[in-house]
Amino acid sequence: MGVSAALIGHSTLESIPLFHFYPGGSAIRLAFRPRRSLPCREGGFEICEWMKGPEAFPEVRLPHGVVEGLARRWGVDVLFLEGFEPWEAAGDVKVEGLPVAARAHGFSLPAADYVLLEDVSELAGAELKRDVARVASWLSSRGTPFELGVYLLEPRLEGLGEVLEVAPLARALHLYVRDPKGGGAAKALYAELKRRVPYVYLHAGIHSELDTYCPRCGAIVLQRHEGALRGHFVREGKCGRCGLEVPISGSLRERTSRTLLKLARGGVAWYNPLMYLSFKG
Repeated sequence: MGVSAALIGHSTLESIPLFHFYPGGSAIRLAFRPRRSLPCREGGFEICEWMKGPEAFPEVRLPHGVVEGLARRWGVDVLFLEGFEPWEAAGDVKVEGLPVAARAHGFSLPAADYVLLEDVSELAGAELKRDVARVASWLSSRGTPFELGVYLLEPRLEGLGEVLEVAPLARALHLYVRDPKGGGAAKALYAELKRRVPYVYLHAGIHSELDTYCPRCGAIVLQRHEGALRGHFVREGKCGRCGLEVPISGSLRERTSRTLLKLARGGVAWYNPLMYLSFKG
């Protein structure tokens, strides 16, 4: 019994990024060695490191109970399966009482409670878009909430392709843009997509758009800084101004823990699993 992991992380949900799943909460992240590799046409994205393949990520076999013990010690809300198609490597990893969230990239059908489905087709091949669209439809048919992420080399609407058709099925659409073209083009794409999808977020360095706006009245209902929830205007699950329901799964905290922010610095604190070989929980 046990689990083989390449890294163990402790982070906010916003740094993953999951913006509609336990906002302001935290996760224990298990990073798994990828079971496949893909070429990454351009660097500059963290996902490219994971796409290199299994040889770059040695794993450590952890005894049963280590993950649960750390989750309890850290007081996290979510177990997150991290990496490139981590579901293929994770097996039956669970912590009693914690929901499981996971990344997916179109190769498998993750039976998680919540999914971050990412389209890497602009980096690794346009044919992958069909697989992402298929998984999005499958998740929607099962009633599994998910957020959709799209990696773009440049802020072009054409870069979304058929994935744009399934974007309204997702809780949110995240755009990861390597070159925002001075910011104007990225902001224009963000504005255009907000007319098509209720909740859109732009991850483009200093040009990022991370706040959640009510799609009906335009009020900021969830305010963020990079990797952190700074505050919210949600009342009983609804926009505090107009009363429109805000799609959130799990509890909503007032703001991200300052202690966790100091530890993870708005990102994730990664640890070598070797540190926990003898940990008893």
